[in-house]
Amino acid sequence: MQPNTIFTADDIVNCGLAILRKYGRASLTVNNICQEMGISDAEAYPVLRSDDSLVAAVKAASRRLYNKRIEEGFNCNPPFKGFGLALLSFSIDEPELFKLIMEGDSNMSFHRFIDENVGFKDRCISIICKTFPVSEEGANEIYYQMITIGLGIAFTSISRGGHLNIGQAGEMLSMHIRAIITEIKAKESRAMLNNPAISQSRLVGDLHKNPRYIRDDEWEELERIMYYTSKTTPETLRLSHPDLTTNDIRQIILNCFHFTTGESSVLLGICPASVTKARQRLKAKLQA
Repeated sequence: MQPNTIFTADDIVNCGLAILRKYGRASLTVNNICQEMGISDAEAYPVLRSDDSLVAAVKAASRRLYNKRIEEGFNCNPPFKGFGLALLSFSIDEPELFKLIMEGDSNMSFHRFIDENVGFKDRCISIICKTFPVSEEGANEIYYQMITIGLGIAFTSISRGGHLNIGQAGEMLSMHIRAIITEIKAKESRAMLNNPAISQSRLVGDLHKNPRYIRDDEWEELERIMYYTSKTTPETLRLSHPDLTTNDIRQIILNCFHFTTGESSVLLGICPASVTKARQRLKAKLQA
């Protein structure tokens, strides 16, 4: 006859998390759980069958805590940076749990970690596309590099015994992200200017070389070029964001062709500060 269990699976998992935090992965055993909880192997057996099942349960609980932290990160502004900072803060606050999540049976654990973050990945790429004038391919590259750098910083902090605080880690991540975004925007800008649809019209190149106020008929040409390069029109934009104004559409067009704030101010006939404010309002609309 099996003994009556006076504890739940959650009790065991919580005890396992406490042992993991205090003593590390090697101490995560059924025997240590029994000693910590003051129960016998026979009492634990109906709920806890082996060390492997214990590790799997604690790993799943660690993943849930990690996911919760990441969800909180998406509430920050900008959300994709909040995602990166949440990853870093979890690795700093919960180093043993983070190492267990990253634990794999081969050197492919990094790629497995990426795959398990697929839901977060899709959200990040969508947010990056809305925040910066980059393609989905460029946003995908930004995401992967952000994850790679974030994990590198995380493991550096862990290997140094947590001597890196979230402020330092966040600044390191931000510095790398800014450099990556600048590089990808420049690469896509060069590719865009070499696009036959753009090179044949010469309008975009001319406006980059000699910025001036854009006439109404030229806006129509820029709309046509945007369609040829990205299959996007003002109508398709308004289908998903009905509140976009003509000025919003024009900001999107200029962003699409990678015009700087200074260039855009000349092209629109407004001051640079007004361009910045207009872009901020546009970003809020696109992220709503």
